[in-house]
Amino acid sequence: MSNKLGAIQVILIGGRLNPQTRSALGPSAYSTVQSLSADFCILGACAVDADLVVRAENYDDAYLKLAMISACSEVILLTTSDKLLKQSAFAVGPISLITTLITDEAADEDILKRIRETGVEVVIARNAS
Repeated sequence: MSNKLGAIQVILIGGRLNPQTRSALGPSAYSTVQSLSADFCILGACAVDADLVVRAENYDDAYLKLAMISACSEVILLTTSDKLLKQSAFAVGPISLITTLITDEAADEDILKRIRETGVEVVIARNAS
């Protein structure tokens, strides 16, 4: 098997596995993230609400996402259009903490315009067909 990662170093963090998000959570994961200084990270979002706040389904996930944002120079947020203008229980922070938002073609242009106005680059992923 060839090494397709090249010079990219992938770091897996420990902690309790959240089966819904398939992510590590808890004090061990948070401690590891706090010790990092990364060029970029790619995060998923549970929601981006009408006030342009990135949101998460649970406290630990929100806390860890904010720690990752703090540890990275560039933050890429992946979210499907159905998660825009959606509410979720826990705030991560304002959309302005994000460098780039990647979403799909069905995203509402008004919300994308508001996101762009905060300085976030918006990229629309097109269907390959």
